[in-house]
Amino acid sequence: MTRKKGIIVKSRFMLLFGIAILSCMGFAAECLRAEEVVLPEEIFYYTPIASASGPNVVWTNPAALGQRQLGSVLLFTHRQNRLIRDYGSVTTTRAMGIGYRHLNYDGDDHQEIIFALGGGRRTGFGISYRYMKKSVGYLHHRHLWTVSLLVRQTKNFSIAGRAENLNRSRINGERSDMRFVYGVAMRAYRDLVTLSFDVDMTQNETFRSADYRTGIEVRPIPGMFVYADFDNHSRFNLGFRVNIFNTYVGNRTEFQRDGKTYLSTSYVGTVKGRQASVIKPQRKTLSVGLDGTLPENPDRPFFGQRPLRFFDYIDGIRRAADDDEIDRLFLHIKTLRCGMAKAEELLDALDYFKSKNKPIYAFLSAPNNLSYLVASIADSVFIPPVSSVKLTGLRVELMMYKGLMDKLGVELELLRVDEYKSAAEPYIFDKPTDENRQQVNRWLDVMFNDFVAVIASNRGLFDDSVRAIIDRGPLTSLEAREFGLVDSLMYLDEALQAFAENPNSYWSRQKSFYSYCTETFVDDSWDEKHTIGVIIADGGITAGQSGGAKVGEHEMIGAVRRCYFDRNIDGVLLRINSPGGDALAADLLWHEIEKLAQKKPVVISIGNIAASGGYYIAAINSPIYADKNSLTGSIGVYGGKVNFAELYDKIGIYTETIERGKNAAFFSSSQPYTEEQREKMKSQLWLFYDHFVDKVAGVRPISSDSVNALGRGQVWTGIEAASNGLTDNLGGMWDALGNLLGDMGLDKNNIELKFLPEKYYLFRNPFDIPPYLRTKIQDWVTPGSPVENVLKEPSGGNIFYRIPYDILVE
Repeated sequence: MTRKKGIIVKSRFMLLFGIAILSCMGFAAECLRAEEVVLPEEIFYYTPIASASGPNVVWTNPAALGQRQLGSVLLFTHRQNRLIRDYGSVTTTRAMGIGYRHLNYDGDDHQEIIFALGGGRRTGFGISYRYMKKSVGYLHHRHLWTVSLLVRQTKNFSIAGRAENLNRSRINGERSDMRFVYGVAMRAYRDLVTLSFDVDMTQNETFRSADYRTGIEVRPIPGMFVYADFDNHSRFNLGFRVNIFNTYVGNRTEFQRDGKTYLSTSYVGTVKGRQASVIKPQRKTLSVGLDGTLPENPDRPFFGQRPLRFFDYIDGIRRAADDDEIDRLFLHIKTLRCGMAKAEELLDALDYFKSKNKPIYAFLSAPNNLSYLVASIADSVFIPPVSSVKLTGLRVELMMYKGLMDKLGVELELLRVDEYKSAAEPYIFDKPTDENRQQVNRWLDVMFNDFVAVIASNRGLFDDSVRAIIDRGPLTSLEAREFGLVDSLMYLDEALQAFAENPNSYWSRQKSFYSYCTETFVDDSWDEKHTIGVIIADGGITAGQSGGAKVGEHEMIGAVRRCYFDRNIDGVLLRINSPGGDALAADLLWHEIEKLAQKKPVVISIGNIAASGGYYIAAINSPIYADKNSLTGSIGVYGGKVNFAELYDKIGIYTETIERGKNAAFFSSSQPYTEEQREKMKSQLWLFYDHFVDKVAGVRPISSDSVNALGRGQVWTGIEAASNGLTDNLGGMWDALGNLLGDMGLDKNNIELKFLPEKYYLFRNPFDIPPYLRTKIQDWVTPGSPVENVLKEPSGGNIFYRIPYDILVE
């Protein structure tokens, strides 16, 4: 209720503000006295100033350019039943427009160029510059400046104003007057009817002598507009517009009192993107390519095409399910490495597509576990005749580094809280502990059982049969078909042709997923577009800037603060895909997120993992969504330092420490902890752990004792976390977003998403290596790698909320 009252107060304020500006324009009109600049009436066709839309707003109301009027139009006019005598065109892109017109005015040519700019969402301001390149009399080489205002604080009411000839160019040595146009418009019956009323006057006129025009626009069917108006000079205007795909045609004709044509304008135009059309588009197959990690928030180039985000795949598939233009889906899946939880989100989106009675076909180029898992939901699955299905089951590899460290002469003095906090194990034990093996086997069983059940359900098999098939993997293409995992063996072009309406031109009915996700939709509704901030925390949490696979504290805090201070951002979806990291950095980030949640609605979505520090930043009083196969929890802490004393001795480095203070060498890398220092470090770790437990207990519906029982470093799957109280609901980003919008009373069709932090680059490395190989190399030589973690992170005596670096489910 508080939020809705705020919107109402804001709307009333902006309406009063707009009325005040228009009143000031009127007052100026009464104060100024001069001659009028009479412009040709052939302005192509009249558009009410308060309901203006389309490219012709560059003349009518530049403020409407802030509504993203995209497209261009070519116009032709004729007067009194004569053939074409005037013509022009106009193009708009984003908030800018440019137009040209050529008129036969008083028997001579009139050539005019106009530039316009506009901005603003609910309250728009615009400005235009008109230059009469060639004309008659005082209009020759004349410059005109115009400003305009458009206020649409509600979805049914709009007011506008325009002031022309601001520069008041001279006529016969005298300053010319200004012209003012005021307008109001109202929409009713679900935007099917628009009523308008305009007042047109100069400062030499009173409202009694001004020109008045009353109009109505009706949309009888989607893609068709019928318009009529009349003025106080007994002239009336009739017109229509018909949308055909992304083009439109129309006509406006003005009649005099005696019924004779005064001015008629015919036009044809195009829009960038899609619009409502009287002709239904040809139904198409949406071609979706899936490969690699499907990054959450990839770097974007300043120039060129932006890469798709993971959310684009979820949103695009679900949108296509409700789109009459899309009748089926063709998946081309290569080698997916996106993780189990993200694969689950893809499956949910594809299942929604199938629920609309639309078929899905999947072609697998190089199927692995995740690739086949996603493809199994398809109605038909195809692989090349000579292929291998690498359906071999799930695995977790726990890599231990202590043996290597012993040979190097490097001792890692790491302490942990508590027995399940396995992040420190690779550096202090030769083998995983029984507790670690126990928990890994526990959640791997949960994930594998779900993996088997999904495949069995999708392919109509028994769970035991799928387990037996997996135990025989990897499979040849013939074996995969024999066991019912795939339906046919064919090459990609053969698969496309087999399901095309015309086998000789299958590409004619293909629509690429990238173009589908990035195309715009023409929306001229006056509904307020609410902005939802989507903050992506993807990678290990570290102090300082982001880099490699790290979530930089500075960058993330900047993104959170932007959502906090930006008045246009109404709510926030926090997407976490992080194993944790530096405890201080996580706490600073948590503080900013917690402040944001006190000011604006926040909902949290866990991707593949949000454990330890990743779960720490989610410990706010907001709903948490996790997929069944997400990994979360790991409430625990570890810390310590590296002791290089033996290594220095082996390679001939002599070190001597001169101290002032009993614990001056506490963080020294050339000597071990004393027993007293070790106890002090352990007591600090317990304080950090207790702080973590209390923080979780303060926002979750479970006690500190229960959090402690679930903590001690234990990792839980999403389905376990939902049952034990660490999370609230099962679901992915789409479900979390739906929860947020439901609580805010918003509709998914009436929002805009702002992804943060924004990551841009100017030039891409021309010698870049393939993503998968680059990831493998980064695992060892870049920040966040096991080598760096072993030798760098503990060396400063830092404390970490983190799970093991090498847990990877494949």
